[in-house]
Amino acid sequence: MNFIQGEPRSRTGLLLWFFAQWIVIPLWLALRTAPATVLMLLDHQGMKGPGFGASAVLKRAVGPGRLRREWSRDGGLWEAHLDRKLAELRSELDRLARHPGSAVRWDGQYRPLAALPYWYLTRDDFGTLPLDRILTAGQRAGLPGWQPAGKTVQLRNVHHQG
Repeated sequence: MNFIQGEPRSRTGLLLWFFAQWIVIPLWLALRTAPATVLMLLDHQGMKGPGFGASAVLKRAVGPGRLRREWSRDGGLWEAHLDRKLAELRSELDRLARHPGSAVRWDGQYRPLAALPYWYLTRDDFGTLPLDRILTAGQRAGLPGWQPAGKTVQLRNVHHQG
């Protein structure tokens, strides 16, 4: 599968979203939780209530660090961010090598290590860095074997059972 290089966001759109998100995201979360709250208050006996989908919306949030990286369009800032992300992954893999039955934390979620066939890096991790710089950063972190996978870059999990 070929790697799809992303274009940087327009600075106008980035700045608009950075300020609008402080209104849009809480409003969206309030609108998503309102039906569940009403059903709870009415003592609804349904099997499953409406989902909140908070994680999907919160992933769109742009914090000050990300705003700085995207605004500057400096590959060095993205590379430093990717190096930190890979160092975090490296420490998780070292910990898991010592305790293979444990769960892994990646992107804020805990999952059994054996359930993950690949580790993924997305545009949130590498911005608009070219593929060769992403792969070089993986080599530098002691994590060779990254491969392009559409809009993401993936590394096979050597502990995957399945």
